[in-house]
Order: sequence, then structure tokens, then C-alpha cells
Amino acid sequence: MNIIPPPKLPPQPDLRAFIIYTALPKGCIAFEVPDNTSSPYLCAGEFVVIDPEDRDPAEGELFVITWKSDVRQKWQIVRMDLRWGRYGNGSDASTYEERFMWFIGGVAPDRMMNSVGHPVGCPIRRADGPYNADYCREISHGKIVGILESDFRRLVGRM
Repeated sequence: MNIIPPPKLPPQPDLRAFIIYTALPKGCIAFEVPDNTSSPYLCAGEFVVIDPEDRDPAEGELFVITWKSDVRQKWQIVRMDLRWGRYGNGSDASTYEERFMWFIGGVAPDRMMNSVGHPVGCPIRRADGPYNADYCREISHGKIVGILESDFRRLVGRM
């Protein structure tokens, strides 16, 4: 009997693991992932479980938010990251101080590609900010705490 060894996978330091729920936990809400902008972590058609009581920003965690400026009130899946820097108010130098502030960006990092389509360099994580924690809580619908099992559509009668 020939045993085929598993393929050697490259290191994946940002790989996320979520709890797979068979039912929506009490007090949580479900949100259908609208597209593949969060792949490979979350894919279109999956249902994420959101804890609406947990809206405090957390380093590297995923949240569902609605930007205050978005007149469409579109829900969006984002990652929140804490960064140290010198932040202040525009050109008023007296307001600048070194501190931690929150940045909100896409879930999956971008990669630069060479001319034949192979990734080069380090992943690039683009983000918007800086924001204080109060603003992050205000725009957040809650932290993503898991994924509903893949046949959730069948469970709720949607095909």
C-alpha cells in the first residue's frame, strides 16, 4: 500500500479559524457574506455569526460595520488593527501626540504580482484611519464570532 504524504503548505500566519455553529447562538445575529472580498477567510454565501454585544475594537479581529458616511447603510466586513503613531488634528501641531489609534481595512491582505502572476514581496494591508475606539464602537454591528454550518440556507428554508 502506497501512502501519499500530504502536500507541504507554506506558512500562513494570518490564517483565521472560526467556530462552526449548527444553530444561531442566543443574542447573536447572522449576516450573509455578500462577495469574495474577504476570501479566503470568508466566502460569498457563507453566513457569519455576529455578537452585537461585542463592539469593542480588538486587534486583528473581524467586525461588521456601517460607515457613518454611507447613505446606502451597506454592511461591510472589516478588520480592525491598532497602530502606534503620532496623531493629531490637521495642521495644528499642538494637538499631535504619540498614541495608539485604530485603523479599519479589508480582511484579506493584497499581494503584488510579477509579470507572470506570481506573488512577490510582503502582503500589503490597506486601511482607513486613524479612528478612536468610540467611533469604532459606534459604527460596529458587532464582532464576527463564527460561521453557521454550510447548509444553513436549508435550515431556514432558503434554497
